[in-house]
Amino acid sequence: MATLYVHHKVADYPKWRAVFDELYPVRKEFGETSERVYRSASDPNELSILVEFGSADEARAWGTAPQLKEALQRGGVLTQPDVLILEDAASAQELIKQVFGAIEKNDFAAARALLSDDFQFSGAVPEPINADAWLGVHRAIGAALPDFSFHYTPGKSNGDSAEGTVQVGGTHTAEFQAPIPGIPNVSATGKRILNPKERIWATARNGKVTSLVVENVTDGGLFGILKQMGVTPQHA
Repeated sequence: MATLYVHHKVADYPKWRAVFDELYPVRKEFGETSERVYRSASDPNELSILVEFGSADEARAWGTAPQLKEALQRGGVLTQPDVLILEDAASAQELIKQVFGAIEKNDFAAARALLSDDFQFSGAVPEPINADAWLGVHRAIGAALPDFSFHYTPGKSNGDSAEGTVQVGGTHTAEFQAPIPGIPNVSATGKRILNPKERIWATARNGKVTSLVVENVTDGGLFGILKQMGVTPQHA
């Protein structure tokens, strides 16, 4: 969701409004989902317009469309419009759900785009690991357990931080190719894997997840998955 914000003054509001309403079908073709027009309390010809689109790309396309330029002229716009494209600020809770959802779909490019460059995963590992290492582990798990799921349950959230629980699992129907030295590959066992519930804490900044901490519980994490596959690696 994105909003195109435009602020300008017009010579005559009714004339401008007629042109604005006339272009409604055209804006719909560009992806408009809703619109709001505000008039200044001190000057009814000073306008703020918010037009919502499905994406920032759609809002940007309309903001540079020749139809809009022509409408500004016909509508009697007097000042250079102030234009902004605004996107919803996703909370940490929304972002971590999107990350987990992307991993469950094996869309690791989408998951990586939601993680900051300084992202760290910690808690259920001997030492914190970065975004690529964490996703590498899940890429291997997802290949071995095609129906892998976090079974995520959201908890408390205050915008930049979020809590919840995961209970990772799936069916081991393909070879697990270990992404970590010292851990063996494991042929498909057909077993249903389900770890105990683990609490998670996530933080976010500027629309990306910056950290994910998972509670270190007995038989949890990757070692818990491997144990259910029949492998008991030594913890580092």
